[in-house]
Amino acid sequence: MTDPIQRETIEGIVRQYHNRFNAGDDKNDLVNDIVVASYMAGRDRGTLQHPRYTQIDIEGRDGYYAIFSRRMRSEFIDIQLLTPEVEVQSAVPANNYVEQLIAAADIYHQLEGYRPDAAGIDMYMRPIEQLAGNYFRGVDSGQ
Repeated sequence: MTDPIQRETIEGIVRQYHNRFNAGDDKNDLVNDIVVASYMAGRDRGTLQHPRYTQIDIEGRDGYYAIFSRRMRSEFIDIQLLTPEVEVQSAVPANNYVEQLIAAADIYHQLEGYRPDAAGIDMYMRPIEQLAGNYFRGVDSGQ
């Protein structure tokens, strides 16, 4: 194990087991193997868990659309706003909740034609949060 966090985590869990139960070398080795496998499965879950959404399409009033997308390990959520008047491409950081709220409010206003309110912003924040949630399992942990 070259990862110091992984090594310390596994050794700490195994040490707790040994101190509490001390079941003998055979069982202690088995516990160590199980903890290592569990740690690896948990670590890999972030990049291997399915389904992992990469694009969400939203339709507002007639002719108004938004496309949110994010590739694995990207630090940004790409936003494409398609209206009869204009096509805009933008991006918000996957780890900046405030900028995501601002984007959700603006997209709500553009797609629905109403001044943003809490319920409207929440409707458009959900897909952004779905895509942003991958940030903490991928980019931020260095995987």
